[in-house]
Amino acid sequence: MNAQNRRTPSRRTYAVRRAVALVILLAVLAALGWGVAALASRGRTAPSAASTASTSQKKVNSSSSSSGTFRSQKAKDSGIPDCSANDMSVTLSADQSTIYGGGTLNLTKKFEHKGSTDCLVDTSDASMVVVISNSQGVQVWRSDACPAEASSILLGQNDTYEKTTAWNGVISNTAVDDTISSRATVNTSGHGCMNAGEQAPYAQSGDYTAQLVDVNDDSVKSDLVHFSIG
Repeated sequence: MNAQNRRTPSRRTYAVRRAVALVILLAVLAALGWGVAALASRGRTAPSAASTASTSQKKVNSSSSSSGTFRSQKAKDSGIPDCSANDMSVTLSADQSTIYGGGTLNLTKKFEHKGSTDCLVDTSDASMVVVISNSQGVQVWRSDACPAEASSILLGQNDTYEKTTAWNGVISNTAVDDTISSRATVNTSGHGCMNAGEQAPYAQSGDYTAQLVDVNDDSVKSDLVHFSIG
């Protein structure tokens, strides 16, 4: 068969081939586009280790804030007021009803928000003070006898916060034991913080009470807790 008798592809055949090639090209481009989009979407939705840690930390902070443990300097700067008797109630509880010479009484201070407005409370032993008094009503020991750093807490609606103060049965009031004066740094309330190497005298056996009092607002105080020293 000579060259003149060979069949030459028609225009219709060329058109079909071009259409098939175009369809294949479009399919390849679509697949590539889908793959790029999937990778981009995965990059946006799958958090990195750093972002996961950040999210976890935020949850921890949020949880801490709801239980009243958020450090409040930023809140203070933003104008949030101090808690008053209208904003919170305070209670005091003891881990035992009797201690013996040299024993320790653990007193738990509890702060419960009862208002509708966030507020701040300094829960430190120098501000929310635990006062131990004898059966005659004479103060024997105060938790603010020694300096304590401020520990302000932000309380929101329905928040509660607890903090423990330990009393080891000693006297801080110079009016109860005047030997304290020469061995301690005495504050304006007449209670002494013992100097290094000095031991405070122990309270005598008998009945005592403990009370939590806000030194800046005496309307904020707990009920009396009764206990004894055996």
